[in-house]
Amino acid sequence: MLAPAEKAHTASTQPGDNMKTSSACRLVAWFLTLAGAAPCMPAHAQSPACEREKLDALHAKRDLVDARSKGAELPDISRTYKAFNVCLKEHGLAEDPSFSVSNDSDDRALLMRYMGAMQQVIRTNWLHPDNIPASTCRVRVTQLPGGDVVSAVAESSCPYNAAGRRSVENAVLRAQPLPYKGFESVFRRTIVLTFDPRPWPSNE
Repeated sequence: MLAPAEKAHTASTQPGDNMKTSSACRLVAWFLTLAGAAPCMPAHAQSPACEREKLDALHAKRDLVDARSKGAELPDISRTYKAFNVCLKEHGLAEDPSFSVSNDSDDRALLMRYMGAMQQVIRTNWLHPDNIPASTCRVRVTQLPGGDVVSAVAESSCPYNAAGRRSVENAVLRAQPLPYKGFESVFRRTIVLTFDPRPWPSNE
């Protein structure tokens, strides 16, 4: 016969309990894979600590993936990622590299370089008419992977006259293929550019 302590231990490790734990782990692994995170299950993924923060971070990562696929503006997920990793550290666990704030910062920095590269090539191909105001003009660009332009339409908020708007739209068309190589991760099929007729500031 088993001693009471052995019975308690046996009862706490029944197959049903293991199946529940295994199912929960598989569910979290599936969610991480869906959101683009690593499918492995480190200690912090198995710990019950920071469950709320972890779910918030997963939802934020899913929103980021959706925004990239739709060519929408990337959401600011740094606070959510940071809150999760701070919670992990407070519980003596290692930070989760899948939710690194530096990754989000890198994406935003690359996106800014992408926008700057497009601004430069469009300005180079811009044949501006006379009396163009020294103000910006928003133009909606639809493009294909590789940088071929499908359409370029100045938005109604653009302060230019009809000739000025056409000049910007034509500059986008002449500039194709737009910058793409090296910017694949931040490519947007539809993107709204703020065209500035003034010289693009130097990085020097």
